[in-house]
Amino acid sequence: VLEELGAYIQALVARADDESERGAQLLHIEEALEDIEPPLNRFVHLWHGFVAYGIVPLFALANSGVDVSGMGLSDLLKPLPLGIIVGLFVGKQVGIFVFTWAAVKAGVSPLPGGASLAQLHGVAVVAGIGFTVALFVGGLAFAGQPALLAEAKLGILTGSLLSAVVGYVLLRYVARPAPSSP
Repeated sequence: VLEELGAYIQALVARADDESERGAQLLHIEEALEDIEPPLNRFVHLWHGFVAYGIVPLFALANSGVDVSGMGLSDLLKPLPLGIIVGLFVGKQVGIFVFTWAAVKAGVSPLPGGASLAQLHGVAVVAGIGFTVALFVGGLAFAGQPALLAEAKLGILTGSLLSAVVGYVLLRYVARPAPSSP
């Protein structure tokens, strides 16, 4: 594969540049490189999106043990779930954003990866997703109190879902990376 690819590239270098064929040429090179990738790596690449964005969240949700049957909007407005939602959604983003911004302003660190403030804010919002540890802590805090544990789980899942949706919208549509110059 490498010998065939080397001959192909040498033939391209010997010919004059033709921008109209450039896409097809790059596609041919990419397909040739995929041929030398081990099958297990191709398999992992193929299934990564389904597992990371489908199976794992579904597994976590199923194992959270939240019974939402019979719960309504009024259950979200109780002090415990509301406090958890505010803590995950507002507290995490404010804490991460403010302290990172302060470190940048103080000259301790540049913005990570040259990111913009909008991108930093989007990442700070996404940080509220981490519900597995919150569920663990809630289980420890409300052991033996099933009603409070159910309220805590409802608040954790709602705060995490809110962080995921708002963070996605911010990073996808608001904090778009600047176009790179050639």
